[in-house]
Amino acid sequence: MTKPQLQYIPDFGKIPPQSVDIEQLVLGSILATPESFDEVAIILKEEAFYKATHQIIYRQIVENAKSNKPVDVFSVMDAMRESGTLEDVGGAVYLTDLTSKIVSSASIAHHASIVKEKYIRREVIRIASKASGLAFEESADEVVNYLESALFELTGENMISEPRQLFEIYEELSDYLEKLSRREIKLTGVPAGILPLDRITLGWQPSDLIIIAARPSVGKTALALQLTRSAALLGKKVLFFSLEMSERQLATRLLSGATEIDSQQLRRAHDLPWEKIHETILENYNKNIFIDDKSGQSVFTMRSTIRKYKRKYNIDLVVIDYLQLAQGDERFIKFLPKYYGSIATTLKNTAKDVDIPIILLSQLNRAVEDRSSHIPKLSDLKESGDIEQDADVVLFPLRYIQFKEFHDDPKYGNIQDKGQIDIAKHRNGPTGRVYVSISDDVTRWTEWDRDFKINTQ
Repeated sequence: MTKPQLQYIPDFGKIPPQSVDIEQLVLGSILATPESFDEVAIILKEEAFYKATHQIIYRQIVENAKSNKPVDVFSVMDAMRESGTLEDVGGAVYLTDLTSKIVSSASIAHHASIVKEKYIRREVIRIASKASGLAFEESADEVVNYLESALFELTGENMISEPRQLFEIYEELSDYLEKLSRREIKLTGVPAGILPLDRITLGWQPSDLIIIAARPSVGKTALALQLTRSAALLGKKVLFFSLEMSERQLATRLLSGATEIDSQQLRRAHDLPWEKIHETILENYNKNIFIDDKSGQSVFTMRSTIRKYKRKYNIDLVVIDYLQLAQGDERFIKFLPKYYGSIATTLKNTAKDVDIPIILLSQLNRAVEDRSSHIPKLSDLKESGDIEQDADVVLFPLRYIQFKEFHDDPKYGNIQDKGQIDIAKHRNGPTGRVYVSISDDVTRWTEWDRDFKINTQ
């Protein structure tokens, strides 16, 4: 019988994977051409840099960006001088030397990916080293659990996925254009596709932050997707951030809304009109929608993606679903009104900077359910304060079937498929109320023609 041999646990004794020269190129490119930071921000975090002084420099660049300050070499230099970290990295001479090596920032994304690849390899070594230590002391289950969770976290946080184009059709296009022409509505912004709403807003205006707020199960995501479809139908490019649902779930909802096939029927995939589905998927308007379904994104990462896609595709509208799932400035995490308010402020500033409207979905406080009247108010915005202040437009969609006060009112008739959208705030125009019909699976919100007029007072 062969005597069992002890396995050799290596002492690596090597310099960890790193490329200081490439790190210098990345930092120098940002400091020389600040707009290139948006390419790097979605790829690298501070820990990705091997050299400690490079981490300090990048940290200051990120801090400047979070505060809406320039990230050029002189602005970063001044900020580091104020914080007392300039001399720690080699002084103004080192920052200047970083920029002097830069001829072009065209390859910055490639260089940033090299820095990230080295970081991931270092992390694998660290995880493996810790696991080997645990294996001497802990049970096999404990070691395997550690490896699984550590590697899952590593692959998750370092996965780079670009927003994807969605293949979709919009059968309402010709009908909407006819109505638009017949009623002579002159839109100055991105169309909502619901005529009374467009009549009041004249479309979503550049630089506006639009809040759509409701309690769960009202259908605010479905409404946001319909607004997305309507804009894309008219040739507008839309970037949709889904912080809750996967791209497949969104695609199912969009397909349901476009084909008028019930979403439950699509999920069951039973007795489907495949010809209609294929025609819908092959329509060209799908190229106008980009979906980013990475969960737990920070508002600063989204801001960088928005800037990037504005430059790359000249997007016309951004939709974010939803506020309470976004990551904000951790300095305010202990005071939620300030925390969520800072997210809204950042998005408002982003909308202004790139000159496009941003639609931000939000939850409402439970207080709306405790009142005798369940019609939402601005004060019902969850962690209200700064959110209400930064919003240019606030919409409250609701379904009558969920509100007892509508059940016995004869003027509403059968309320099963009816509801309204209250325009509670409109900084540059009238407020009002838009009446809508809502499909059973809430994937389609359409104008509800009624005898009494829309209130625009």
